[in-house]
Amino acid sequence: MRRVLFAIVFFILGGASLLIAQNVGFVNLEAKEKRDLVTKLMIATDMYSTLDFSINSIVAAMPEEIRPSLRKAIKTDELMRRVIPVYERHLSKETIQALLDFYHSEPGNAWLRAQDAIMKDTMAVSKAYTSECVKSLTANK
Repeated sequence: MRRVLFAIVFFILGGASLLIAQNVGFVNLEAKEKRDLVTKLMIATDMYSTLDFSINSIVAAMPEEIRPSLRKAIKTDELMRRVIPVYERHLSKETIQALLDFYHSEPGNAWLRAQDAIMKDTMAVSKAYTSECVKSLTANK
């Protein structure tokens, strides 16, 4: 009787272990699929250039004597790798796919093509507005 009980318990535990292992594999597969979608989204939105620009801006604000070695030390690819989990944490797989669908559509492509020009014009408008505010404040003194 003990052997039968032992066999039953062993069978149940073995089956549970197999289910857990399969579920872990499923979670890993889901995580990989989501990571791949995030990577595609980052490519579609040219996140590499954005991160590279950010790095260059940060380096430019550092003391001149360390700029070359700092820029050489900071790798855009490594930063991209570290940013992927941020996207994974804040966006669902479905949202990432919807964004990819949008960016691969004609309106999404139009938005991507126009972003640089929009940002450049926005900066010019912001600079002009800020200058007007400064002139107004200094004129009232």
